[in-house]
Amino acid sequence: NVQKAIDAASAGDTICLTAGILEESIVVNKSLTIIGGYDDSFKDVIGRTVFDGSNGNFAHMITIEPYAYCELENINITGGKATTSGDNKGAGIYSKGIYLTLKNCDVHDNLATDKGGGIYAQYQLQAYDCKFYNNRASNDGGAFYANSSNTWRFTFQNCLFRENRATIGGAGYITGMVRGYFKGNSFLSNTARSSAGALYLGNKKEQTLNLTFLN
Repeated sequence: NVQKAIDAASAGDTICLTAGILEESIVVNKSLTIIGGYDDSFKDVIGRTVFDGSNGNFAHMITIEPYAYCELENINITGGKATTSGDNKGAGIYSKGIYLTLKNCDVHDNLATDKGGGIYAQYQLQAYDCKFYNNRASNDGGAFYANSSNTWRFTFQNCLFRENRATIGGAGYITGMVRGYFKGNSFLSNTARSSAGALYLGNKKEQTLNLTFLN
């Protein structure tokens, strides 16, 4: 049970997980690094650890509590269903933490009936070598939604956004004081019912480099 490991850990610890499918959700309430995909001896990374809510009724597969710094690596997040009134944002990851970093993660097939089908982030978010696909939000930000009153920097580098859907910002939605930095990402067949099929950049403080957009 991953939650028991989180509860027993101290701030700053690293939790290592074996590769495989976990039909559970977790709440990260302290600063932790969680690395998935290990073999049974925890010597080599052989795949991914998957948090899969497809057969359950999890509003958020991963919740990051306020003031926490969390890094996730070699982890897939899928099957979140944020569909209850008042709890309908960030089906894959709902982050109220100060800092969330994803490395070599897939966020896919999550559904939110408000904002941020894949990720809803209130503070800093970074993603490297990740894939975001088939996430849906009824309102804004199919793959991710970022909104903060602070000048946090959101970084996406060498990521793939494919077939995410929303009303505005099919792949992603950035607003508030957030500064977005996008480098080397690909956007394929993301759609929005109203506007910004790929990205909605609401504050005009973003930097974009070497991006690919394809229908």
